[in-house]
Amino acid sequence: MDKHKVLVFGDKTFGKHILSIRSDIFDVTFQRFPEEWGSHKRAANYSLIILDYCVFEMGGSIHREEQEIFEKELFEALDKGATICFLHYDEEVPKLDQYNSKLDHMDEDSLNKLLQWQIGLRFLYHLSVKPSKIDRPIHWGKLKRTEFKNYFDKWGSSKNIFSHYGESKFDDIIYHVSDLALGFLENFSKGMLIYLPCQRSFSNLDELANLFKTLIDNLITYVTRIRTELPDFAKEPFFEEETKIYCELKEMEQKVQNIKDALRPYYTAKALAFTSEYELQKLIPKFLNDEFEIPTLQNETYNEDFWLLDSDSKKIAICETKSYVKGFSKSGVYDIFNHREHYKLDESFPAVLFVNVNLNAAGWKQKLSPIAPQDYQVATSNNVLVVRIEDLLFMWDAFKKNKITKEEIIKILTTNKGWLYFKLDRTFEIKQ
Repeated sequence: MDKHKVLVFGDKTFGKHILSIRSDIFDVTFQRFPEEWGSHKRAANYSLIILDYCVFEMGGSIHREEQEIFEKELFEALDKGATICFLHYDEEVPKLDQYNSKLDHMDEDSLNKLLQWQIGLRFLYHLSVKPSKIDRPIHWGKLKRTEFKNYFDKWGSSKNIFSHYGESKFDDIIYHVSDLALGFLENFSKGMLIYLPCQRSFSNLDELANLFKTLIDNLITYVTRIRTELPDFAKEPFFEEETKIYCELKEMEQKVQNIKDALRPYYTAKALAFTSEYELQKLIPKFLNDEFEIPTLQNETYNEDFWLLDSDSKKIAICETKSYVKGFSKSGVYDIFNHREHYKLDESFPAVLFVNVNLNAAGWKQKLSPIAPQDYQVATSNNVLVVRIEDLLFMWDAFKKNKITKEEIIKILTTNKGWLYFKLDRTFEIKQ
């Protein structure tokens, strides 16, 4: 089997050291620029060409003549069916011109300046694609093409995002945030242009070699698959029997989606049991408000504190959230006791301590470990009611099944002390 011939072009793409990569499916050439420009082979000799978005700008110097020559070589390679991959990370973008709607509000003078030395932009200009930039790199987005998962997990970050203007659309989106693409494909002549985010360091040669081996493997897999895929219009049913099967499939997909939608609230609720303290401080009051319609008020003095309110917005209980990697700690009881004193409240004023325990549990059995008697007895003696997140979830399940009312829940939380032990069978007891 003939191997894929791959060119990785320019010091700005891979650094100043020739990397060593072995593969059974491709042969790769790392061509330095500008040092090896005089001996380079034409780009059309390769089926895959990888280069930096502005590979011809180096240290403030622009190699215009070489860029124009290589650009022509890339057009030749595309006409022979090659794939060209531009890597971007922190590229300068055109300034804003609010009046220039023709170019999606890109300043034309700024655009023309960048076109002189950004070879990646020169192709985008032909495709009506607008580059933009944000202050910080995007490390997480939605990966639509799983062929690139290994690459994106490690190196798929950039400060640049891209959008189409006019009536055109991306031929394929690889990686995106909302409707903005970080990685995408455009068909061009008989070949393909691919733009990918790439956060890399040139100091670790082994890591750099791993980056390019992974990238080349992923690109070859992706290009092979996409060339054998049907165009979108051909995926629509064409034959009579195909149409019947297609309709059945759509019905089944809708049923599956409905089931997923029905499961989503349970996943959201269970996620509370694995949320650490800072996030939990925001989510518990929201959960009580959204799911039980119990009004809450976040405290301004202590982030972990909040209040339960009655229908007249009167404070009826002080609450606190705590998280523990392992088991319950009595320190949480003492904290909410001290906070109650801080607000000059009587010791009889209801206090509820919501705790997320055993965050490192390996299974539900360990996660549901009971509060020890000596611990809930401390809560009892300090007039504090301890509620594990799991107790809250079981109470939520009982509420959804109309086994308990909102009024009963408020009464449980404001008139008891010790440990509210709620069970999966929707029953509960107060451990004192």
